[in-house]
Amino acid sequence: MHIPHSLIQQKDALCIRDVIAHSWAPATRATYGLGLVLFHDFCDRRGIPERWRAPASAELLEAFSATTAGSYAVTTLSNAIASIRAWHIAHRLPWWIEENGMKTLLQAAKTLAPASSKRKQRSPCTIDYLLAILPHLDLSAPKDAAVWACATSAFWSLARLGELAVPLVLAFNPKRHVHASCVQHTRFNDEYFTNVTSIFIPFTKVDQHKGENVMWAKQDGPPTQRQPSKTTYTSTSPLVKTTYSRTLLMASASPSPLPLSPTAGRPQPR
Repeated sequence: MHIPHSLIQQKDALCIRDVIAHSWAPATRATYGLGLVLFHDFCDRRGIPERWRAPASAELLEAFSATTAGSYAVTTLSNAIASIRAWHIAHRLPWWIEENGMKTLLQAAKTLAPASSKRKQRSPCTIDYLLAILPHLDLSAPKDAAVWACATSAFWSLARLGELAVPLVLAFNPKRHVHASCVQHTRFNDEYFTNVTSIFIPFTKVDQHKGENVMWAKQDGPPTQRQPSKTTYTSTSPLVKTTYSRTLLMASASPSPLPLSPTAGRPQPR
């Protein structure tokens, strides 16, 4: 039995929509926003009235997908479709799109995607690469020290760079991003008196509430395992992804595609 709509106040409906919206991470919501822009731009150019955009018919979504294919990367189109579906869910609208049909269109879009939308495969980060850029960094300078600590910490702990750096300075949130008190150095009373660096990541895609610890132990060998100090991660000057990439690019003597970029995924130690 359904509750009459007359008994649900407008503020209740807005509250429901806001709660549903929080089921997607902020970065996902930002990506979905761009997907909706593509969809509404397509509808505007085709003269599709707003009342026909939601709930969207299968024919409209198929036309949007077919027209967009060949102009954008398949991931862009896939995110756009996901954003339209999320938009429907948030507004509690029916979603009538057949999954198999959309998979076929997305597969075709992958084939038709322009070459310019595909990035060349990047070389994995290696110890040799880290050693090559080290002489070009001034570890007495806070920025270079933070970049080096981020690169080596991500390398040895197999962490994601997006978990150690922030997208924008203004986006820094101590409840979500690494800061000074998240870095701990521990010396174990084993036969080697091993020094271990532990970095607590407050917010991850896997655990958005309890966070996760990444760690690595100092060993004899190359200076790539130098442990970062707590002052490297500060709430007043967080390391921004673009700063990280730009600094490594300038320090790199190799013209090859830069490993360890914020979008390159987990680095691969040899």
